[in-house]
Amino acid sequence: SIQQTVCMSILPKKKWFASNPEWFAFNAIKKTRNPHWVCISNPEMFEQLCKDVESRLKANPNAKEIPLGIDDAYTFCECDKCLEIVKSYRDEDGSEHPALQAVILVNRVGERFAKDYPNVRFNLLAYGDTLPQNPKLKFAPNVGAGVAELWRNHCLSADNNERSEAALARLHNLIPEKTGIFIWDYLANFEDYLIPFPNHYILGQTMRYYKRVGVKGLFTQMQWTR
Repeated sequence: SIQQTVCMSILPKKKWFASNPEWFAFNAIKKTRNPHWVCISNPEMFEQLCKDVESRLKANPNAKEIPLGIDDAYTFCECDKCLEIVKSYRDEDGSEHPALQAVILVNRVGERFAKDYPNVRFNLLAYGDTLPQNPKLKFAPNVGAGVAELWRNHCLSADNNERSEAALARLHNLIPEKTGIFIWDYLANFEDYLIPFPNHYILGQTMRYYKRVGVKGLFTQMQWTR
């Protein structure tokens, strides 16, 4: 389950943004808050997020996964504290990767609930953003991830594109082997949404390949179907 839930349904912006804008991502250029992502360094935001996660767990005692995906149209938080977190996980060449904020947040949620909910996995959604190669950053054992590389792959496997090394490959290096990766594929013909793309012959071999390399689940965005 790799849905966009953090600001949509778990800590819904419609409920909290007006009264607590400081819980949400700061845009340093515009000096405004973005309701599509959170300020991961804000302790009050985190406590409310955990309350809402726990409410969802209690309401669904058989839940095996809780999605903690980021919205579309997001920007990561650029407040001083969040930027310091990003700087602390630079690559060896000095590169910074704001998308690691999603990893940090879900890791913290996973650690909070690991003892009381040992069989639940908490999943983030990476939108093709580059992820760090800093050895200090790894996924918690109960954290999973999906990657959406925004690549119109028409059923070719998601590692057949120019973004794959910086997104899917780095995600694979961060995540525990037994947890595995989910992939959000884009199989619609976005140039002409009404025309199907003849991808059935490719789809089978790609599915078998994903299984061989340990992909745990696949979400396919197509015309009017999943």
